[in-house]
Amino acid sequence: MMSIFAGEFQALQDSIFLKSYHQDVGSSCRCGKNLASFRCAGLEYCFQGHLSCQSCIVKAHAALPFHCIEEWNGTHFQATSLNSLGHIVHLCHAGELCPNVTHRQTLPRKMVVVHTNGFHKLSVQFCACYHSARDAIQLSNAQLFPATIEHPQTAFSFALLDHFYQSTLSSKKSLHDYHDGLVKLTEPVFPQDVPVWCYC
Repeated sequence: MMSIFAGEFQALQDSIFLKSYHQDVGSSCRCGKNLASFRCAGLEYCFQGHLSCQSCIVKAHAALPFHCIEEWNGTHFQATSLNSLGHIVHLCHAGELCPNVTHRQTLPRKMVVVHTNGFHKLSVQFCACYHSARDAIQLSNAQLFPATIEHPQTAFSFALLDHFYQSTLSSKKSLHDYHDGLVKLTEPVFPQDVPVWCYC
């Protein structure tokens, strides 16, 4: 069986090692304004992703807040987050900034949102229109189930809830084991650093 791969072993190994490096490191972003030093970490998110500058990676992920981002630090790619790069999730208004936010001077809320690929710290800007729904309903309309009705700071994606339901039906996995897996997906080296149910 392994003889099938023997002739291509070196090429396959080089391809796997590319995860630790990118041939475009040190080059300019496609926008031509800045150096490209950020990439989407997993091929399951942005297939064949290219390197981008900070503003382009945030813009490209405006509607993809659960993607994991890495930054080239001069020697290797290091995990960072869209949140730390200035990404804000805008609820309602088709993902655009609510026009009444500036009038009512509401700041984005720091939240922890749990998705199928782990725990994510997000800045969420709620709609500030006078006729807008309560915060918990705005989250629900965005496919995020709030942990509480009053001033939610934690939410769970509907995709996560469906994934957990399907996992428990087919594998009988406990909630504790499922949670443990999410923690290790988020931070495999220092799982104790993962925020649990509140924004830290």
